[in-house]
Amino acid sequence: MMCIMFRMPRPATSPPPLPPTPQQERGKVKRQALYDASVRAFASSGFEDARVEDIVDAVGVSWGTFWRYFPRKQDVLLVMGVEHWARVKAAADRATTDDGPVRPALRDLFAALLVSDWPSHLHGAMLREIALTPTRYSALLGEDGTPWIQFIAQLLTRGQERGEVRTDVDAGTLAAVVAAGVLFPAIQGGYEDLRSLRGLPGAGDPIAILDRAFPVSWRGVEAQPDGARRRRQVPTPKVATRKPRKASAPTTT
Repeated sequence: MMCIMFRMPRPATSPPPLPPTPQQERGKVKRQALYDASVRAFASSGFEDARVEDIVDAVGVSWGTFWRYFPRKQDVLLVMGVEHWARVKAAADRATTDDGPVRPALRDLFAALLVSDWPSHLHGAMLREIALTPTRYSALLGEDGTPWIQFIAQLLTRGQERGEVRTDVDAGTLAAVVAAGVLFPAIQGGYEDLRSLRGLPGAGDPIAILDRAFPVSWRGVEAQPDGARRRRQVPTPKVATRKPRKASAPTTT
């Protein structure tokens, strides 16, 4: 769904292989050096303007070495996303087991996803790439990694059990709806050079956009009292019926 919202073009050819995980220490050191140099270049020049040529020169390796560890330049952003989620995941784990209300826990999870120590434009580029290539990103998380959407679904499942979240729709669908409603405006309007929603109130501040979008999205998933549900039901329109006219008695002349 997020791919559709971001208008991801359908690839004409098969995607390149995933970035490999080096097994030898020498490869791990080289890959980490390329990653660190890439993040510095993206932070200083912006993702689009950063050149692979400058990155490999800074590390002292060939172009082929860069493409071996990062088959796409965008794969550096996805690895950043894996690193960022690893930092956020501890708090997310606690949120799924705490006894507190689900709504503030879910809002705090989104807030943690939307900010980091990286420059705003770089964090936005990372989130946009994850939204465009969720399958590739999930593959990089590995078998032990749990994607964001599953954590959101787990929170909503707990909310359903506690009567805070509607139960007429499954938690997975509700998770997709609330994530799209929050992340799309935040990613498109909250990060410097990625503002396609330039007129959005709070543009340039992802947390300000979160605090405007989240209450709206939450209304679609929260449980409604029986009285509220009855008031929101659309009454069945009454169909006007006409009584048959009595036949008049024939006249004689």
